[in-house]
Amino acid sequence: MRTLQHIAQAYMVMKDFPRLTRIIILVPVDYDCGLTAQALETAIVGTPCESAVQILVCSGHHSREVLNQGLAHTNELSHVLIVSGKAMSHLTPENLAAVDNAFDVGAGVAGLDIVC
Repeated sequence: MRTLQHIAQAYMVMKDFPRLTRIIILVPVDYDCGLTAQALETAIVGTPCESAVQILVCSGHHSREVLNQGLAHTNELSHVLIVSGKAMSHLTPENLAAVDNAFDVGAGVAGLDIVC
């Protein structure tokens, strides 16, 4: 399951960035077979990243709907970094350092300029 690879990658990178304390995976229930969230929760049990991962089931067919619903669960967080599964190759220590620097100087939102 590709999502498990993404969780492992994010967990490895987040160890170097203390601001990153949680990995939230959004599962779009209206687009899903209904088994993904439980499969992910079962798969991470007993792994080093278990305590850092939260699986949220959100309604919506499109990324925008799911993302908006997922963000409603982050109100207590001071910073949120959103990474699409399609952009995981850009979740590198170098790129996170740039985001971290932006947060250090007061940015509430930071993005990456990905040139293809």
